[in-house]
Amino acid sequence: PTRSTARKALLRALGVSAATCGALLASGGLPLGGLHEIEGARVEWDEAAATGFALALLTRLCATAPAWPDGGPGGGMVLWATPWRDLYAPGLAAFGLDPGRLILVHAEREADVLWAMEEGLRCSRLIAVVGEVGALDRGAGRRLQLAAKAGGVTAFALRRQRHPARRA
Repeated sequence: PTRSTARKALLRALGVSAATCGALLASGGLPLGGLHEIEGARVEWDEAAATGFALALLTRLCATAPAWPDGGPGGGMVLWATPWRDLYAPGLAAFGLDPGRLILVHAEREADVLWAMEEGLRCSRLIAVVGEVGALDRGAGRRLQLAAKAGGVTAFALRRQRHPARRA
């Protein structure tokens, strides 16, 4: 096989609806089984837009989840680790994400969010793991990337500030 066909066979990707977005990505879509960071341009204002983007990707990803042979619900389950308690089930449903597919982990410390993400990435019954983090250092990012690749689960690090800058 050519290098191009071998790469396509190795890299599964989540197609994006806008042709220009898909064309900007090397595989024609968002590579699955890896770590992706999502952050608004202005952290203090764009958290809702970044969260909405993450939800849109998750909805599309869950729609592609195959059913498990044993009939279990795991094919489209998402683990979401966060220090906040601001996820709103009707809002998730408005984005097309069934709140019943969500496993919510509340962790006070960022280190615990990262731990929950890493453990979730080792669970093949999940389709995705989302962690709300303020920062992602190289070591943590590398561990998450390796765990995502090994487990075949897609990870999203949703960058949020615990104490956003105050506006005047």
